[in-house]
Amino acid sequence: MSTAYRFGPFTVLPEERQLLRSGRPVRLSGHPFDILIALCRHPGEAVSKDSLAALWGEAEQEGNLRLHMTALRKALDDGHAGHRYIAHIPLRGYALVTPVTAVQEVTHSGFEESTAVRKAHETATGADSIVHIIDDDSSVRDSLDSLLRSVGIQTHAYGDATTFLSAHRPDVPSCIVLDIRMPGMSGLDFQAQLKQHHIQMPIVFMTGFGDIAMSVKAMKAGAVDFLTKPFRDQDMLDAIARAIEMDRVRRAEQQDDESLRLRYSRLTPREREVMAQVVTGRMNKQIAADLGLSEITVKIHRGNAMRKMGARSLATLVNMASALRVGDATAR
Repeated sequence: MSTAYRFGPFTVLPEERQLLRSGRPVRLSGHPFDILIALCRHPGEAVSKDSLAALWGEAEQEGNLRLHMTALRKALDDGHAGHRYIAHIPLRGYALVTPVTAVQEVTHSGFEESTAVRKAHETATGADSIVHIIDDDSSVRDSLDSLLRSVGIQTHAYGDATTFLSAHRPDVPSCIVLDIRMPGMSGLDFQAQLKQHHIQMPIVFMTGFGDIAMSVKAMKAGAVDFLTKPFRDQDMLDAIARAIEMDRVRRAEQQDDESLRLRYSRLTPREREVMAQVVTGRMNKQIAADLGLSEITVKIHRGNAMRKMGARSLATLVNMASALRVGDATAR
């Protein structure tokens, strides 16, 4: 009994080395297909570039890996029409940021979902994420709450924006489904308020009185989608899925940034000085002359900096320095 993977309109058949989109074959083979299988086996987790290169038993150059990833994204139409499946997590690798269901083939014409995998899938799409519904119409709130819970998504509902701001919000991947016309604070005003409160949840707007100017303003301010009532259930579910994926990626990137800054804070002042010069391409001899140190001492500080930062190569250390803006006051 072989295992296959499903996400969005796609089905991945590892043993047959075949990718299907809505039942139709999609041309994808070689290393890009190997990458897809690895990502499917670890949905929502960052798979390191070294791990992906190790799939072929060779030290794959990063440039080649990017080419394989580009081919994979092209096959999935990743990034088009609002669909996002693969995310690059800085300093960690690549992740499949869409719900994945593993299924077991039982006949030539169908699949049977594994109970254990189904539970894991429900956990990934429901228990660890929340959709906040804000609408002054209780019937709309109840309808959306019922729809989302029917597909395993947790919800919190509010009659106005002020109640949301004062409520406790679990620290999990989330998004907001927001009515644009409400008594008191409108949806667009609330969108601006969120930035002042440093709340970065993606927003899916809905309205019964939408117009082009309003939707353009909402989208320019970062809204994921703008749906006019009555909307199709699937359109709302698709918009929410994109919003949750965006928040997962943002959180992963933020976590990496915090981890990077913590590692940098553990460097000694001298190690920071050496690192700042190393990443500009200066040689140990030059750094030693500038800092009044021996070349062997520079090598020791350089090795300590790379070890503490978790950099396995100079290229990785350069990327870390760029993310930290080493040399800028914000990195100190």
